[in-house]
Amino acid sequence: MKNKIVVIGPDSVHVENFIQLIRKSFKEIIFIGEHKLDSPLTNREYILTSRSIDPYKIFGRYSKIRGIIETEKPDVVHIHQVNRVAFLASFYLRKTNIPFIVTAWGSDVLLVPKKNIIAKRIITSVLKSATIITADSRDMLDAIHGLDPESRNKTHLIFFGIDPIIPEQKEKIIFSNRLHEKLYNIDIIIKQFAKFRESNKDWKLIIAGAGSLTNSYISLVEKLGITDSVHFAGWLDKTKNESYYKKASIYVSIPSSDGTSVSLLEAMSASCIPIVGDIPVSSEWIQDEVNGIVIKSFDDNFFKRALLINQEKVRDINIKLINKKATKKITSNEYNILYESISDKKRICHISTVHLRYDVRIFYKECTSLAKFYEVHFIVADGKGDEIRNDVHIHDIGLRQDSRLNRVRIDAQKAYQKARSLNCELYHFHDPELITIARKLQKKDVKVIYDVHEDLPRQIYGKPYMGNFFKPGASKMIEFFENRVAKQLDYIFTATPFIRDRFMKINSNTIDINNFPIISENLSPTDFSEKEDSLSYVGGIFKNRGVYELIESLKYSKVKLHLAGEFESEDFKAKCQSSDGWKYVEYYGYLNRREVVELLNKSRIGIVSLYPLRNYLDSLPIKMFEYMLASIPVIASDFPYWKKIVEDNECGVTVSPKDSEAVAEKTIQLISNPKLAAKMGLNGRNAVLDHYNWCMEEKKILDVYNKLLM
Repeated sequence: MKNKIVVIGPDSVHVENFIQLIRKSFKEIIFIGEHKLDSPLTNREYILTSRSIDPYKIFGRYSKIRGIIETEKPDVVHIHQVNRVAFLASFYLRKTNIPFIVTAWGSDVLLVPKKNIIAKRIITSVLKSATIITADSRDMLDAIHGLDPESRNKTHLIFFGIDPIIPEQKEKIIFSNRLHEKLYNIDIIIKQFAKFRESNKDWKLIIAGAGSLTNSYISLVEKLGITDSVHFAGWLDKTKNESYYKKASIYVSIPSSDGTSVSLLEAMSASCIPIVGDIPVSSEWIQDEVNGIVIKSFDDNFFKRALLINQEKVRDINIKLINKKATKKITSNEYNILYESISDKKRICHISTVHLRYDVRIFYKECTSLAKFYEVHFIVADGKGDEIRNDVHIHDIGLRQDSRLNRVRIDAQKAYQKARSLNCELYHFHDPELITIARKLQKKDVKVIYDVHEDLPRQIYGKPYMGNFFKPGASKMIEFFENRVAKQLDYIFTATPFIRDRFMKINSNTIDINNFPIISENLSPTDFSEKEDSLSYVGGIFKNRGVYELIESLKYSKVKLHLAGEFESEDFKAKCQSSDGWKYVEYYGYLNRREVVELLNKSRIGIVSLYPLRNYLDSLPIKMFEYMLASIPVIASDFPYWKKIVEDNECGVTVSPKDSEAVAEKTIQLISNPKLAAKMGLNGRNAVLDHYNWCMEEKKILDVYNKLLM
């Protein structure tokens, strides 16, 4: 527990709820605002002078903020809303060593910067100087990154969090509780309800809240002659607000711009059918006519459409969403991790003598995520020298040895010596060759994590250099030795649930950290209608990944293939180039992360057709999920595990990877039916946004690290 936090923000119920979330993390909570919060949880509250454009009064506000912070000497400052008060506070805080977090609320980053250049500069200045920035929707994060591209490594998606509301017997009530201001389009709700009421006279519309337009909305209701069906409830306390959620069948909120609305989350938890506007944040929570209604235009008969949805199905989907992403317990834990991270950063070290320094899983995902909270070091063996990138300190121990035996005998020992010299509190290694140093590190009273990328004992069966006679014995010996060390380590990370289940039997501290894509790498895929009739393969170009059969399929489908990656050998490259299908191939060689995204954004299909080898059958190929993120359907090997993912999400088709004619048939099926392909692509992207994304896995990693280093 830290000693003291200063919270700066409006006198809002959201700030009150936020203070409830963090109250166990601090001994003292100090509030600064333009009005009193009157919270029983704050130790002291300071009120600023009223707003003014008078330079003397502005300086007076700045001086008061500075004086309060100098007097209170907080461990951390947390600012809610990126506004003029935030600017004054940040202007002082940037001159101090006090870390401060800024939480954007919505319009402050979505709309205000568009008003004029001064507003944009004020908002951008606050974002640039903040230690950490949080927001509760991806479109807000996109807007923040647009204002300050360098903020990507310090932004976090954190929702305000709610206590789920247990519903009661539902009545024919439609509930709205947003502010009575132009932004929230309450007049549209009233007009649409008037039309809906013509054939549904037993329904009631409850309009809670207030604002500058309340009287005009009352007049509109009178003009439309629906006063007997509309009730203006005014401002509601928590108990009364919840009572309407519990009995309302439909909840409606259609602002022109918004972040993740707490009221929407509360309505979802209370089993109301949510009706939301077609703004970016809506797609993060609501799928049209599945778990709510997303209105396409204000002429949309959205109340009528809501009646056609199965309320029990809506309830099941939405309650699962809330419990997974947006409870107060989850949010409280995420903020606690943030506060811990910005005190004295603890040193951690990742080690790999086999993988590339910019390995996607190790560097771009795990190390870059952890660098937001820890001082991260990464030991590699590639002979390219030391560097700092993405706030990760990369240490090179020289070019790696060619043979596995020498990597164990020489590279592992060099890595151990370097690791010890860094004096970290936790070591996280990624190669089986490094098992020999894992226990040596652990004996130095530090935490050790083993990150298992492959199921090595099963992978042995796919090694061409080893005779079949020796494979069973080698597999058993490797599994015995790996298990013997792994059961004594502090934690095991695995790349798939299948590998997790194997290690869970010997070490209960095992978790799957799946290799899902980073959403921010492909925020706005190209519209499907603008893509060309082509398919893409991205990755290592190996025989056992079905690439030759894929190229052979082109002579039947006559569809262009974008092929990106490096061949396993010159012999295999020559074999592929000798195929009659090669004339349909556009070969790129190795592509960086940005180039891969550009390639996928012009393709209509992505293919991942690995052979049915033991170590592939239960794998989770990152490329399949990157195709899905790019909104293109996938053609995947017909392994039972992959087939379930593809079919459950209706995001593509499966095929026997060794059957070139079957691959061609599936290709033609998708190319010749663009509507079906576009629908599958959209389904795949939604599945990634909802579940198969790195944001979810990042939270799992941070939870483990926080637990081990508390």
